[in-house]
Amino acid sequence: MEEVERLAEWVGFLDDGVLTTADRLVTLMARHRRLEVLLPPGTVVPDELPDAWVLRTHDGTRLTFVDTAFDEANTGSLLARILGPQAHWSSQAVSLSEVFRILSQAGRGRRDRS
Repeated sequence: MEEVERLAEWVGFLDDGVLTTADRLVTLMARHRRLEVLLPPGTVVPDELPDAWVLRTHDGTRLTFVDTAFDEANTGSLLARILGPQAHWSSQAVSLSEVFRILSQAGRGRRDRS
């Protein structure tokens, strides 16, 4: 995957022989970000969170997830609306290998539900 990241401009992912994702590498990587949200005491994390927030973990004071539809301009307001304005968040890039794992798990989840 590291070689793909260095050489490719476009990346596509096949799931069961079906092209599920095809995008410019830079766009795909920008859209997938790992977020960590520090929650003030007493914050209730809703059971229903956006489908784009995958690989979620929550330990009471911290929520982490990968946002598969990250948008720098709107993430803060979305988090504030769902978790309250006091939630502090940060994001970091994920590797192409992680994006592949996320898309693979999403494909398995869709097949399991059908």
